[in-house]
Amino acid sequence: MSAAYFQTITQTTQLADAYYQRGLVYLDKAGKEKLQAGPFLDKAMSDFNSAIRINPTAAAHFVGRASTYMYKEEFQPAIADFTEAIRLSPGDEYTFLHRGIAYHSVNEPDNAIADYTEAHRINPKDVAPLINRGIVYYSKKGQYDLAIADFTEALKIDPKEINALINRGISWREKGRSRQGDCRFHRGAAARHADRRRAEIRHQGPRGSTPLVTGRPCALPARHRLCRQDRVRPGTRRLQ
Repeated sequence: MSAAYFQTITQTTQLADAYYQRGLVYLDKAGKEKLQAGPFLDKAMSDFNSAIRINPTAAAHFVGRASTYMYKEEFQPAIADFTEAIRLSPGDEYTFLHRGIAYHSVNEPDNAIADYTEAHRINPKDVAPLINRGIVYYSKKGQYDLAIADFTEALKIDPKEINALINRGISWREKGRSRQGDCRFHRGAAARHADRRRAEIRHQGPRGSTPLVTGRPCALPARHRLCRQDRVRPGTRRLQ
């Protein structure tokens, strides 16, 4: 093949990557300027669409667009894009973790558990898949022992992880061990910001981006009966 051919391929790839990188910048701006996020999300979507049109073989481009859908809470197209990214580039923790969040958000707990499990297998040092899976176990499946095991494992990785402490306390209480549950719940809540009304799961942002929607709750809508502390729910990270 000629040098001109390879030069054209290189230029095309660079153009697609330029759209992708600009899309990440728009997503970052959407996270920082929440009241005016809409126009930035539209621009991000347009850039990711252009990147995919030019180079439909790059998994990152689909992940970027899926992340935009997640921010907009359009979970079904996000699932489709994450699935395509997995087909193109299997073995990426971020993609499985966030497709799990999308499945969780559309009430497909078994698929969510499968994706969180795969994310944990890929990166066993990240607490987010364990915490999210634990939430599915107790809130969707009533499997409190499995939930407690996940939160406990997360605390072995990071003893100060507030979401694991809070949700393990809720799991103990809902299992009927109210005294132990209350103790663990309050100890976790007191660890940081005792008056905090929402706890958040730490997620990752797309590669090459900063975390998005910082402070945005990502949790199941339910309240603790005594302390009225929100459960953590999955959602777009501060999409993290």
